[in-house]
Amino acid sequence: MNVKEFLISSVVGAIVLFLLGWLIYGLILAYEPNTDHCDKETFNLAFIFISEVLMSMVLALIFTHWSSMRSFGSGAKTGAIYGLLLAAAFSSAMYAFKDFMTMEIMAMDAVISAVRFAIAGGVMGLVLGMMGGGDSE
Repeated sequence: MNVKEFLISSVVGAIVLFLLGWLIYGLILAYEPNTDHCDKETFNLAFIFISEVLMSMVLALIFTHWSSMRSFGSGAKTGAIYGLLLAAAFSSAMYAFKDFMTMEIMAMDAVISAVRFAIAGGVMGLVLGMMGGGDSE
């Protein structure tokens, strides 16, 4: 694995995911603290960003090991599948434990995640393609 490619694509992916999350959840859907979707008084943006970094690191790990992930299209396709499966798994667990989770919210979360991760994966694939794609450490 090329560590430089892994780190750069992880950071780029995290930034894209964070900004898309802010756009979709913060502006378009207008999620706010102390509502049905959030029982905290304020959002902890640092931990939201940490979450985005960790999720993009998993995607970067896949991309840097899979040499065909070097374009926007290939990254977007893989990112969409990853985002859909990740959201479906997390939402299914939340459905089992939380009253606010409904089938409609599960479906919406899966679609939003597929879109967010498709865009982030596409950008990550594009960045990796621009970096060349060697296997050196």
